Amino acid sequence: MRLLILVWVYDRRKVGSPKKEATVELRITYKGRQKFISTGVRVLPKQWRHDMVVSRLDARELNNMPTLQEELKAMMKGRK
Repeated sequence: MRLLILVWVYDRRKVGSPKKEATVELRITYKGRQKFISTGVRVLPKQWRHDMVVSRLDARELNNMPTLQEELKAMMKGRK
């Protein structure tokens, strides 16, 4: 059985600082290979906690992004 792993990654390139925003990306691992997809979301380190965006006016909207994960899982199930 092939396993699809989806993980939110914050500041993969280590460019964020207390005053500089960093990107939130989705890491997809399948058959031992990894791909990173940028979400286009940039947040400060204090706004990222336990794989969630906090302390922002649009935090609730941004945290509802798992629909992207569900779509990817559905696509991969269709390829079996």
